[in-house]
Amino acid sequence: MYPIRKKAGYLEGLVAAMKLDENNPADKLTAGVVSLLSDLAERVEAFDDLLSELNDYVQSIDDDLTELEGMRDDDDGDFFDVQAYPAEEPFRVIENADAPAPEKMQIPARCPECAAVFLVDEPTGRYICPVCEKTVKPQRLNKKNTPIAKRKED
Repeated sequence: MYPIRKKAGYLEGLVAAMKLDENNPADKLTAGVVSLLSDLAERVEAFDDLLSELNDYVQSIDDDLTELEGMRDDDDGDFFDVQAYPAEEPFRVIENADAPAPEKMQIPARCPECAAVFLVDEPTGRYICPVCEKTVKPQRLNKKNTPIAKRKED
């Protein structure tokens, strides 16, 4: 990509030597295009460097993979052979009669009357709000009906 950068530099030199009029729109356009070409040439150079590094990295991965494949081919066949490993006993479920029963999960809900948040066993049905003590059908919490706190900057 060296020739692109060299050509862009040559054009910049020509524009500088031409002593363009800053008030003339055609001269402004010429200077802008040459400046843009110079910036693009720098970016192309940077991308070329990154691409070269990426190619080197992929080549090293390919070399490592080839080495691993060679190790597998040199092996006596037991490397990926499932029958080479002893059969394991299947999993068994052990039930413990003394274990406590799992607690029923409670769901956060909002009172439509006072907007208080409380927990319910099921999202359906009617409940007595612990704040306003009215019988209500609670609303499940979501982003629309729940205010979101803002972090306080120190």
